[in-house]
Formats: sequence, C-alpha cells, structure tokens
Amino acid sequence: MRPIRSIRSVRPIPGLLAVLALLLSLSPARADHARPGIFGDIGTPPAVEDPTHGNTSTALMVRRCNAFLRSVRLDKQGHIRRYRHNYDSGFCIGWINAAMVFMNFRDKDGREMLNVCLPEGLHSVEVARTFLDFVKQHPDDEKYNPSFLIYWSLLDKYPCQR
Repeated sequence: MRPIRSIRSVRPIPGLLAVLALLLSLSPARADHARPGIFGDIGTPPAVEDPTHGNTSTALMVRRCNAFLRSVRLDKQGHIRRYRHNYDSGFCIGWINAAMVFMNFRDKDGREMLNVCLPEGLHSVEVARTFLDFVKQHPDDEKYNPSFLIYWSLLDKYPCQR
C-alpha cells in the first residue's frame, strides 16, 4: 500500500494557479454599460433619447458630428491624433465608419454596388466634413434619415467613373 502524502508534498499545477488568480481579479461585467470604464462615457445614451436610436434626426447627427469635428486634433499626415471621447463623438464616428464600410460593397462582377468610389486612404474626418457640407448645401433634405444624406454626400463627391 502506498503512503498518503501530506498536502505540503503535493505540487500545485502552475497554470491552475494563474487561472485562479485571474478569475479572482476580474469583476463581473454588466451588459448595460453602466460600469465605469474606457467606453462608459460613449455607451450610455442621454436620458432624453430613445436607446434604439429609431428617432435619430439629421439635425441631431449634424450636432454630433460638429461636436466631433471641433474636438479632433490631426497629425501632419491628417490622421486623427486625438478627439474628445464622448457620446456625441462616438455616435458620429460610428455612423460615418459604418457608411464607409457599406460604400465598398461590390456585386458579383466586382463593380461598386452603390456607385461610390472612395479614394484610397480617405479618413473618417473627411467623410464627416463631406456629410456636413452636403447638409449645408441641401437644407431641404434634412427631413431624411442621416444615413441617406451620408450616402448622397459621398455619391455627390466620389461618384465612380464608368
């Protein structure tokens, strides 16, 4: 019969200790973004706004993109160096970046589906400026959803040459 080892003679598995230490150091995350953190100021909409953003107006988008552009600081190459990380900036840049992604959709033959050809190296800041300039030039179109105006502004400035 084998002798029983004492607890001191059993060597713990190093990986198990690391996992245990990691689990103890984590705090439970909450899905409502109420916990303070890096995105705490961006993740919670103002109390007066519908959290589904179903009522987002072009006027509201213009206000948010103007706030974003006022806070942006660029480097010499035109890249964003910093900007104010708040709800308005996050909302604007989120819509702008989403528009830039869907402008690149192509059909089965590789042609641009939306007839917008964004130039290589185009930055979000330039697209936000293009949107704001378009809204200024077409005030009667503010009644439409901002996603249409972002598209129309890019179609106007960057049409594909066929």
